[in-house]
Amino acid sequence: MRREFAIAAVALALAAPAYAQSGGAIVATAPGKAVIAETVKIAASITAIDKANREVTLKGPQGNLVTVTAGSEVKNFEQFRNIAKGDKVEAKFTQAVAIAIEPAKK
Repeated sequence: MRREFAIAAVALALAAPAYAQSGGAIVATAPGKAVIAETVKIAASITAIDKANREVTLKGPQGNLVTVTAGSEVKNFEQFRNIAKGDKVEAKFTQAVAIAIEPAKK
């Protein structure tokens, strides 16, 4: 059981530096279960804005593109008239892996 958890933890730890400029990890375990979460901050540039659908496409430091949707908690999205394609922003997100190990069913 612990070997699979250790492999997942190492895989996440090795993958995180590819994205991370700063962040902190949270690890929680219980018998047969584990959760690893990390909050990551990256510098990105805006490559597209879809104000009608409240979507912004960001290009990260390694050239990866991700489209994020501004949920209802972003109250002033419509007022961001001065954001534009090419603007540099700091994005903060949380990535997580949860695993559960159970006996095989016969």
